[in-house]
Amino acid sequence: MDFLHIFLQKVNFFRIFTLETFTK
Repeated sequence: MDFLHIFLQKVNFFRIFTLETFTK
């Protein structure tokens, strides 16, 4: 379960990073 939580966190971070890049 911990692995899934870390994975989701990384995906969320990547999503935010992609959104920021697209905004710029």
